[in-house]
Amino acid sequence: MKCFFSLIPTLFLLIGCSPYIDSRREAGVAHLVGQSRPPLIAVCYNGLVSDEIGLQNLANAACSKTKKPAQRIETRYFNCTLLTPNTAIFRCSEKTKP
Repeated sequence: MKCFFSLIPTLFLLIGCSPYIDSRREAGVAHLVGQSRPPLIAVCYNGLVSDEIGLQNLANAACSKTKKPAQRIETRYFNCTLLTPNTAIFRCSEKTKP
């Protein structure tokens, strides 16, 4: 029974560590005030539990409105919440040809 009760906080921590798009809004204001501002998408994540494919899929879903793929341009550390401290910055744009 003791193990069961220690499992509950662990599950809450894992749920809180899932990546999300940082798109905070100011109350009553139509523009974004978080790190995500067009054409940039900021994805907060925890490097211990998140993988690159999941981050890319989340950014591609956010960029689907522009019908352009998400391209990762930057990583910021200790920039989001305590459980998801890292930020992957994506730009909704066509890939550049070398």
